[in-house]
Amino acid sequence: MRDIDFCEKAIKLAQDIVKIPSEAPPGEEKAVAEKLAEVLSEGGLETKLVEAAPGRPNVLATLRGVDKGPTLLYQGHIDVVPVGDASLWSVPPYGGIIRDGKLYGRGASDMKGGVAAMAAAAMALKRQNVPLKGNLVLAFVVDEEVSNLGIKKLIEDGLAADWAVVGEPTNLDIALGHRGVIAFKVRTYGRAAHAAQAQAGVNAIDKAFSFRSEIEKLREAISNRSNSLLGNPSLNLTTIKGGTKVNIIPDFCEMTLDRRLVPGETREAVESEIRALINELATRDPEFRADFTVTTCVAPGEIAKDHPLVQALNKAVLQVTGEMPKFKGFEATCEASIIMEAMKTPTVIFGPGRIAQAHCADEYIEVEQIAKATSSYIELAKNFLTK
Repeated sequence: MRDIDFCEKAIKLAQDIVKIPSEAPPGEEKAVAEKLAEVLSEGGLETKLVEAAPGRPNVLATLRGVDKGPTLLYQGHIDVVPVGDASLWSVPPYGGIIRDGKLYGRGASDMKGGVAAMAAAAMALKRQNVPLKGNLVLAFVVDEEVSNLGIKKLIEDGLAADWAVVGEPTNLDIALGHRGVIAFKVRTYGRAAHAAQAQAGVNAIDKAFSFRSEIEKLREAISNRSNSLLGNPSLNLTTIKGGTKVNIIPDFCEMTLDRRLVPGETREAVESEIRALINELATRDPEFRADFTVTTCVAPGEIAKDHPLVQALNKAVLQVTGEMPKFKGFEATCEASIIMEAMKTPTVIFGPGRIAQAHCADEYIEVEQIAKATSSYIELAKNFLTK
């Protein structure tokens, strides 16, 4: 069931783009985008670069069918999180080393392996002259790891599709949805004073600890909510910093919160919970002052197991692997819900690699999974766009 040549091409392409740093922040995806555009153009696809921000281009490529029909979108991101402390890696983070059947490097699993598989699948369909009745569109975007500038720009420009697949690492299982995320920046305010005259000041870090205590209570309260596919929502304090010098009472403290949402929860409701918490603290303590801003917001998303797209993908994976894939929720947040919400496009998540390998030292992906994903993407396009 495989086009062996293009499975090998997918692995080589994954290796090539893993070797090219594309970290966000700061947002250095251009070299990877140019490499993909070059390969896809040579492979016969209509390809262009679309800047989401200066020097940060998305890759948009189209394989046009021989007849009018629906559009199938394969979507992925080309940015990666920073390497972090390179001394924790046993391999060069951008070496693209293949060893014992695994491709190592930042972004190998999240998600350059999936991007390479999608690209190779489209080129295989082109080379095989498969008579598609409709178009296959590839959208490889920047800034997924920060604020989703890439996909938002394409949607703003009119990107449209009847169905979509997001190639995040699902271990070749079919993810029917994902939790949403809202990131908050919370700042508490105090009044600076000499530490020897602490009574003249208001300690913003002390106020932040009061806020933290209330966050613990809110976390317990929301843990009682649940979704059968995606589990429980969550709330975590992830960073905290404040003050300027050891002998100065701090007049500010800044925290970040990571809030994961399940279907049924909304941004408005989650913001109201944080606002109510701050107002309650201010009522109890006249010296408590705080505000917050939302830095990231991605809604949760879900597709039905019996949707035709899901069933067609299930058939394709079974054809390629000989095994029935599992249905599950995607453990992290991705851009599937943005596509569902803004484009009104049914979307499923499927790709090679494991999310447990993302964002960690010695990140890797099994090259056999890249090959199987390539063949699965080929079969899905044939199943959906030749009938």
